[in-house]
Amino acid sequence: MSGTHVVIIDRARIAPAWRGLGGVGRLLIGRMLRWVASQAALVATHPYPIDIPVDEWDDRTRETREKTVVQRTWQSLGFESFREDLWVMRPHLSAHDDAVERLETAFGRYL
Repeated sequence: MSGTHVVIIDRARIAPAWRGLGGVGRLLIGRMLRWVASQAALVATHPYPIDIPVDEWDDRTRETREKTVVQRTWQSLGFESFREDLWVMRPHLSAHDDAVERLETAFGRYL
Protein backbone atom coordinates (compact mmCIF):
# COMPACT_ATOMS: atom_id res chain seq x y z
CA MET A 1 0.00 0.00 0.00
CA SER A 2 1.25 3.44 -0.91
CA GLY A 3 0.84 6.50 1.29
CA THR A 4 0.40 6.97 4.99
CA HIS A 5 -2.58 9.27 5.40
CA VAL A 6 -6.27 9.50 4.64
CA VAL A 7 -7.92 12.29 2.66
CA ILE A 8 -11.52 13.00 3.62
CA ILE A 9 -13.60 14.94 1.11
CA ASP A 10 -16.20 16.91 3.02
CA ARG A 11 -17.85 18.32 -0.09
CA ALA A 12 -17.13 19.00 -3.71
CA ARG A 13 -19.20 21.44 -5.69
CA ILE A 14 -19.00 21.91 -9.41
CA ALA A 15 -20.16 25.35 -10.52
CA PRO A 16 -23.37 25.15 -12.53
CA ALA A 17 -21.60 26.38 -15.68
CA TRP A 18 -19.37 23.27 -15.59
CA ARG A 19 -22.21 20.78 -15.11
CA GLY A 20 -23.77 18.72 -17.86
CA LEU A 21 -20.78 18.97 -20.19
CA GLY A 22 -20.20 15.24 -20.50
CA GLY A 23 -17.61 14.82 -17.77
CA VAL A 24 -15.73 18.11 -17.52
CA GLY A 25 -16.59 18.38 -13.81
CA ARG A 26 -15.43 14.81 -13.21
CA LEU A 27 -12.20 15.55 -15.05
CA LEU A 28 -11.60 18.60 -12.83
CA ILE A 29 -12.27 16.56 -9.67
CA GLY A 30 -10.11 13.69 -10.92
CA ARG A 31 -7.15 15.93 -11.68
CA MET A 32 -7.52 17.72 -8.35
CA LEU A 33 -7.46 14.37 -6.56
CA ARG A 34 -4.23 13.46 -8.33
CA TRP A 35 -2.61 16.52 -6.73
CA VAL A 36 -4.22 16.32 -3.31
CA ALA A 37 -4.33 12.58 -2.74
CA SER A 38 -1.39 11.17 -4.66
CA GLN A 39 0.41 10.18 -1.45
CA ALA A 40 -2.69 9.05 0.45
CA ALA A 41 -3.43 5.47 1.39
CA LEU A 42 -7.16 6.13 1.16
CA VAL A 43 -9.61 8.84 0.06
CA ALA A 44 -13.08 8.81 1.61
CA THR A 45 -16.27 10.73 0.97
CA HIS A 46 -19.97 10.67 1.68
CA PRO A 47 -21.57 11.25 -1.74
CA TYR A 48 -24.62 13.38 -1.12
CA PRO A 49 -26.45 15.99 -3.22
CA ILE A 50 -25.47 19.19 -1.40
CA ASP A 51 -27.50 21.45 -3.69
CA ILE A 52 -30.97 20.39 -2.50
CA PRO A 53 -32.64 23.53 -1.07
CA VAL A 54 -33.37 23.37 2.66
CA ASP A 55 -37.12 23.60 2.10
CA GLU A 56 -36.96 20.43 -0.05
CA TRP A 57 -34.96 18.21 2.32
CA ASP A 58 -38.09 16.20 3.13
CA ASP A 59 -38.55 15.15 -0.50
CA ARG A 60 -37.15 11.61 -0.19
CA THR A 61 -37.80 10.79 -3.86
CA ARG A 62 -35.71 13.74 -5.00
CA GLU A 63 -33.02 12.98 -2.43
CA THR A 64 -32.77 9.36 -3.60
CA ARG A 65 -32.70 10.33 -7.28
CA GLU A 66 -30.03 13.00 -6.83
CA LYS A 67 -27.99 10.86 -4.43
CA THR A 68 -27.84 8.14 -7.09
CA VAL A 69 -26.48 10.66 -9.61
CA VAL A 70 -23.82 11.88 -7.17
CA GLN A 71 -22.80 8.33 -6.28
CA ARG A 72 -22.47 7.43 -9.98
CA THR A 73 -20.17 10.41 -10.42
CA TRP A 74 -17.87 9.29 -7.60
CA GLN A 75 -18.01 5.69 -8.80
CA SER A 76 -16.90 6.82 -12.26
CA LEU A 77 -13.78 8.27 -10.59
CA GLY A 78 -12.78 4.96 -9.01
CA PHE A 79 -14.66 5.24 -5.70
CA GLU A 80 -16.59 2.28 -4.37
CA SER A 81 -19.19 1.89 -1.69
CA PHE A 82 -17.56 0.76 1.54
CA ARG A 83 -20.32 0.88 4.14
CA GLU A 84 -23.72 2.54 4.01
CA ASP A 85 -23.05 5.98 2.53
CA LEU A 86 -19.26 5.93 2.93
CA TRP A 87 -17.37 5.61 -0.34
CA VAL A 88 -13.61 5.10 -0.65
CA MET A 89 -10.93 5.24 -3.30
CA ARG A 90 -7.43 3.86 -3.01
CA PRO A 91 -5.12 6.10 -5.07
CA HIS A 92 -2.43 3.43 -5.35
CA LEU A 93 -4.78 1.18 -7.34
CA SER A 94 -5.37 1.90 -11.01
CA ALA A 95 -9.15 2.53 -10.89
CA HIS A 96 -8.81 6.29 -10.33
CA ASP A 97 -5.97 6.83 -12.80
CA ASP A 98 -7.80 4.75 -15.43
CA ALA A 99 -10.96 6.83 -14.94
CA VAL A 100 -9.07 10.13 -15.27
CA GLU A 101 -7.20 8.87 -18.34
CA ARG A 102 -10.52 7.97 -20.02
CA LEU A 103 -11.79 11.49 -19.34
CA GLU A 104 -8.53 13.04 -20.58
CA THR A 105 -8.81 10.98 -23.77
CA ALA A 106 -12.40 12.10 -24.26
CA PHE A 107 -11.45 15.76 -23.82
CA GLY A 108 -7.94 15.45 -25.31
CA ARG A 109 -8.47 17.84 -28.17
CA TYR A 110 -9.56 20.56 -25.71
CA LEU A 111 -6.76 20.13 -23.18
